[in-house]
Amino acid sequence: MKDLDYSADERASDALSRGARRHAGYVAAIGLAGTLLAAMPVLGAASYDLCREPSPEPSLRAGYEVHDDVRLGDAELGRDDWAADLRVRAGDDWLIGGSYRGALLDESEVGFQTNGYLHGFYVELHRLRTADRRLRWAIAPALSGSSNVTKDPDEYDGEAWQFLFAAVWEWSANEELTYRAGLCADHRFGRYRAYPVVALGWQPNADWLVEAGFPDTRVTWRPGATLSSAFAVYPNGNEWYVKDKSLQYASMFEYRAWAADLSLAWRATPAIAFTFVLGVDLNAEYRGELVDGSRPALDAGTVGRVGIELEWMF
Repeated sequence: MKDLDYSADERASDALSRGARRHAGYVAAIGLAGTLLAAMPVLGAASYDLCREPSPEPSLRAGYEVHDDVRLGDAELGRDDWAADLRVRAGDDWLIGGSYRGALLDESEVGFQTNGYLHGFYVELHRLRTADRRLRWAIAPALSGSSNVTKDPDEYDGEAWQFLFAAVWEWSANEELTYRAGLCADHRFGRYRAYPVVALGWQPNADWLVEAGFPDTRVTWRPGATLSSAFAVYPNGNEWYVKDKSLQYASMFEYRAWAADLSLAWRATPAIAFTFVLGVDLNAEYRGELVDGSRPALDAGTVGRVGIELEWMF
């Protein structure tokens, strides 16, 4: 099956002040997307997806997204996400790399026992699928926590470490139909869980690809040689081991949602691609320990997002 998706699934960014960054992110992403006649929804940068098959091309990706402010009870929460991926080939069958996911929460009104800076560092190893080998597998040990945990090894705890894996088989019924099945384990549903993967891929021609299944569904359309547009639905969550600013209280902090995104990727040169994304998180929910010791599930409802990505293939 041909790879039609030149977009990056995840994003990263330089940090400005929250107010300036939020305004600049909306203006830049919407303006660029509008120039390309794209009005769409976004992929969650803080969510890390090992289950989806990566492009075999060595690449460096960076992206950034901004979330709408949401009401959590009587308080307001703002959030910015950023991401980076570096992947290189190691022989014909292997892909290795490192990834970063970050989220900045302006949650002072909410009172979560965290300093609001959330980080995830991932080391990836992919065994690629080949013409005569249907199985693709990948593993990624990770460190995930608030900044006052990740920057100091003395603050590490067993719950700050994650181990993600994917094992997915793919086989073709004919030139148009492809089947996929396997098992993945990660934090895309919030708490760590293993889950089955099933999908049917249908490619009626060179410009269209439909991948319908669980937990991801995606429709990709390539209107031109350098443009690729996609609509995707997928779980968008993560979990972090966090401590409050005084380092006295430790707890697990999680985010869970179902995302629906529309993206436009433009391959500006053979080596450079830009992706513009608009998205919504549906049934979004934060779970974290508050200063009073309670651990409520705070409903964020529907959250809009807008993002931009840059990918360099080398």
